[in-house]
Amino acid sequence: MPKIKRTAKNVAALFLGDIFNRLIGFIAVAYLARILGASNFGLISIGLAFLSYFLTISSNGLPTLGVRKIIKCKDDNEIVGNFISTRFVFSIFVVILIFLISFFIKSSQLRSIILVYSLYLFPTAFLLVWYFQAKEQMGLIVSGRAVGLIFYLILILTFVKTNKDIIYVPYCWFVCGLVTSLFFILIYVFRGNRIKIRFSFYRIKSLFLEAFPLGVANLIGQITLYLPPIFLGFVMSPKEAGFYSAAAKIVFLFLILDRVFSFSFFPAISKCATKTPERLNNVFNQTLKWIVIIVILFGFSGILFGKYLVLFVFGEEYLYSIPVFHTVMSYFMITLISSVFTFTLIALKQEKVYTFSLFIGSIVFFASAWFLLRIFGPAGMGVGLGLYQAVVLLIMNNKLKNFLEIKFWKVVGLPLIISIVIFLPLIFIIDLSIIFKILVILICMIPISQLIGIKREELKFLINKIV
Repeated sequence: MPKIKRTAKNVAALFLGDIFNRLIGFIAVAYLARILGASNFGLISIGLAFLSYFLTISSNGLPTLGVRKIIKCKDDNEIVGNFISTRFVFSIFVVILIFLISFFIKSSQLRSIILVYSLYLFPTAFLLVWYFQAKEQMGLIVSGRAVGLIFYLILILTFVKTNKDIIYVPYCWFVCGLVTSLFFILIYVFRGNRIKIRFSFYRIKSLFLEAFPLGVANLIGQITLYLPPIFLGFVMSPKEAGFYSAAAKIVFLFLILDRVFSFSFFPAISKCATKTPERLNNVFNQTLKWIVIIVILFGFSGILFGKYLVLFVFGEEYLYSIPVFHTVMSYFMITLISSVFTFTLIALKQEKVYTFSLFIGSIVFFASAWFLLRIFGPAGMGVGLGLYQAVVLLIMNNKLKNFLEIKFWKVVGLPLIISIVIFLPLIFIIDLSIIFKILVILICMIPISQLIGIKREELKFLINKIV
């Protein structure tokens, strides 16, 4: 009982804290979108997409591996020192790579933005979020991120006044990373710990090889996720990239649910796989049921309010972002379900299966990207992302069946199909009031919950343990 209540507190801290942090970041995004305009906002989005790739390469899956190692080992200082040293060395090599790549970018403005964003790699080498995640100190994690984001918002509001101030945006992001990393380092040191930075070729090589499967998996996922703004910016124009990015930013706000879940679920499922493997099947299936319920409720409700959210946040200039939002929501919904499979596979040390599923999914995405773009325009990128995640989910489910008993069709497949048949026509019928649509969604969740297999006793048990 204490363990469950502690998990509930962690989830609550993460959820409420992440809502606050995401809102701060979202205010900055909305401000930049309006001040910079769609074209310049598209350039910033392209720069951030490149930064995400570079971050993934420099981290090489080390944060995920670090969580697993901290849970198993006792010498925190040794592990933290080795991981920071390794990430810092990786960051140096990646920044050199960025500098070389920049010569092939024709736009001088985009080149400058990417180069300044690359500075962010150095402070993130010292970012100890993964350490505090392993310790399940979620309140501390959201506090640290809040401090950095508040600095970012203040700097943005201070220095970015017109679309000519675009170059200040990546500098502000660098300061955000510096402040956030410093926060966690100070907390770590004030608790009596020491950071032993040792540039040992043997240790760096060993960690690189051990984390490599996770690094490849993360890189494939990031390439696919952040390809659309780059693809649209080069194939169509920065304005289309801006339309896509505006819609995606709102969807990624919904992904706070995935972030809260993954930060809480991964340490818990890793401990379960290590210490009480006999409970793994039950924990996985119970979690999957509740995640599907959350996905259906928030996913279709989000689609219902998509038009109003886009116009309210970004204004009439971003009218073409609305269909993009509707299609990218498919990525949000399937991602949340996939996370249950992803972290269970990693807990079972099946990183190669996860990497393989991402690789196949990305091939499907790349093969269909141009075709989907020609048919649906920027919204086609959202369709592609949803298709990518669906392929990944099916492959992981097929492999995980070798370890667990999974009723995929009953718990995931059939409920999603029924929800699509019921809710999508309902959502897009214009002459029905929003209140009526919401009521129908809520009422229909009762039989859908029964179909998934949520029993009244399970609901009462969950409420009693959490409250």
